[in-house]
Amino acid sequence: MSDDPYKVLAVAKDASQADIKTAYRKLAKSMHLDLHPGDMAKAAGFQAVAAAYEIIGDADKRKRFDAGEIDASGQEKPQSQYYREYADADPQGRYDSGAGYGDFEALSDVFSDLFGTTDLSMSLFPAALSSLKPTIEIYQFRAAGAG
Repeated sequence: MSDDPYKVLAVAKDASQADIKTAYRKLAKSMHLDLHPGDMAKAAGFQAVAAAYEIIGDADKRKRFDAGEIDASGQEKPQSQYYREYADADPQGRYDSGAGYGDFEALSDVFSDLFGTTDLSMSLFPAALSSLKPTIEIYQFRAAGAG
């Protein structure tokens, strides 16, 4: 069943349990198989009404349906899964870096211990690096046959 149980029973979403029960009994009586033997349309309608009442006639199932935890057939809806939930579930921790980007800070500490500064490039070759200027060479080619 994929219909909205509230629409099947023709009740509002804020209807009381007593109103839902009254609507179910009225519809079930009008569509009951004993009153309409051989009428397949009434049989299908009766089954739809019974299934709808099974969901919203029970206060707990109604609460879960309204919260979106179960669908109109009473089946559990799958929860939205995101990458982070899968990564955190990895037992080896391959996708988890608890340190974030702090790993690179330890590397700069090693160089500052060895060379006495964190700016390694300027302390080792200050004159050579300051005189470098980037250059870009652009070559143009003509396509064969282009005039």
